[in-house]
Amino acid sequence: MKIADRIRMARRRAGLSQCRLAKQVGVVRSAVAQWERLGGPRPTSENMAKLACCCGVSYEWLATGRGQMVLSEDSEVMPVEIEFHLYAQCELERRLLTTFRSLQYPGNRGLVELLEALASGDNSSFDEPSGVSFNRPVALSHKIAGAA
Repeated sequence: MKIADRIRMARRRAGLSQCRLAKQVGVVRSAVAQWERLGGPRPTSENMAKLACCCGVSYEWLATGRGQMVLSEDSEVMPVEIEFHLYAQCELERRLLTTFRSLQYPGNRGLVELLEALASGDNSSFDEPSGVSFNRPVALSHKIAGAA
């Protein structure tokens, strides 16, 4: 079975239209249609992971055709929550990933744009809460110089 067939089968099993799946993954409907077309382009690894999550199927099955389509309750595969250690380096990153994955497009895009703006120092469009500075962390050299 080709990847296009597996994507279509997973989407239909989940009861999703191409349009609805596209919104959940964060792409346009035509991207889903192209992925489902024989000989069409493959989704990126990131989009493949999103497809698997949205459709409730195994990433390995969707990407390669190997393994079970749907993991059973007694499967020895770790739940997604436990696999965060592969991606998140600390509890805050785990919380960020959990929040991001709970949002649907365009909410997840807005979160990324907010974080990118904060990281770049472009705080012109944000109101700082009282007592909070977006210009952190303070350089250690400033702390040391002030202590001397």
